Amino acid sequence: MQTLYQVSWGELERGEALRLSWLEREADLSAREFAKLLIEGTLDHQEEIDTLIQTFSTHWTFDRIPRVELAILRLSIFSLLYLSEIPPIVTIDEAIEISKLYSGEDAWRYINGMLDAIYSQNVAKQSRT
Repeated sequence: MQTLYQVSWGELERGEALRLSWLEREADLSAREFAKLLIEGTLDHQEEIDTLIQTFSTHWTFDRIPRVELAILRLSIFSLLYLSEIPPIVTIDEAIEISKLYSGEDAWRYINGMLDAIYSQNVAKQSRT
């Protein structure tokens, strides 16, 4: 999430952001590979993801969504749409917990509502067909 947040400001390119994200963190190779998958997948599908956010954001214009919440939403939507091996409830719960750590007091409610709506309308519907 932090790397996506940095990239959203346009100050760092993808490769540089990925490289810098590990300078102060220790993680085993599998954690780094999974993080890279999440970051690159989110960035590769960002246009589609942002369209979903715009579609389901009924009370906020896209430009008013704080960048922290936007990074959490983008990452979580990528996971919901493209990582079927991760149970949706795990993705949504993680997004809520991350938002409680890094976002405003009630941001988790907004994130939960958005992810639940996107999951219900897109992912759950696809799995039933």
